[in-house]
Amino acid sequence: FHVADVTLDRDSMEMVCHLARQQRGDVYVQAEQLDGEDIALDGLNALYRRVGLFRSRRVIAVFRQTEELPCFAAIIWRGPLGMNFSFLENRCDLLAVNEKSAREGLAAAWPTLCEFYDDFLPGFIPFVVAPEQARAILEIGAEEICQYTQSIWLRDGFPAWYSHVASQFPLWAPQFPERGPQRDGESSSVERERQQ
Repeated sequence: FHVADVTLDRDSMEMVCHLARQQRGDVYVQAEQLDGEDIALDGLNALYRRVGLFRSRRVIAVFRQTEELPCFAAIIWRGPLGMNFSFLENRCDLLAVNEKSAREGLAAAWPTLCEFYDDFLPGFIPFVVAPEQARAILEIGAEEICQYTQSIWLRDGFPAWYSHVASQFPLWAPQFPERGPQRDGESSSVERERQQ
């Protein structure tokens, strides 16, 4: 297997979008903006940082040595813990061609996924997986916590809600200093101010 972070690779992201459309449908790809310009959510993260939070996304794809299309992909969402105790804002969406690919792809991607969740305080990775592949994930040691039904509205279907949420960010921004996850050797703007 070949495991790669394809977040910034447009050609590979097109292949991941193909897999996502097969597994979750076109509305999922549109709603998650997997076919957009800002896969890593840098723009959204800039808004979150204005209110003292952070948001990021990475996409890991697993390819069989003899195949061009990925057999498995993990979409890693990271953000603050928040009030949702199912930790969906820190979920890892798993997409796989079939059960075998789910099992083998997760095993191949596991070390990479662990790196992205090494600072996740609950100490586990909250996977979201289609029911058709759940058994394969459970067989290799995952634990089922609950089942969800995902419901998605696109912006064109609910413009008033999107406008309301967008209008709230400027109201919160002055109240919070910029901060987010720091890497070794980095300090937040609050820490830099204290040091000066």
